[in-house]
Amino acid sequence: MDTHITIEELKRICAVLFEKLNELGVKKIKITQDYYWYIWPEEKYAVERKPADMTLGQLSDDVRDVRDILNKEYDPMPHNFLDLASVLAHIGEKDESDLIKESE
Repeated sequence: MDTHITIEELKRICAVLFEKLNELGVKKIKITQDYYWYIWPEEKYAVERKPADMTLGQLSDDVRDVRDILNKEYDPMPHNFLDLASVLAHIGEKDESDLIKESE
């Protein structure tokens, strides 16, 4: 399989999606669930069988970790994309009642 995406494409799509939230007046996302199932990569991509080994992830930890990067508490590493991905997935699962708008 030869699928790829450039860093520039990723930056642009993130900008488009966040601009859409801005247009909707969204300023915050309410985190309504804290824990989630995390499936290890060797299990996640072995689609010929059901995952047998899962663990719990925690959105509050993921939010703290990405904020720590912003606050320069530690240098970002590629594995921090996992923290960000969990937060972004949670945003994608929200309905409109979980979007905190400017006037609220």
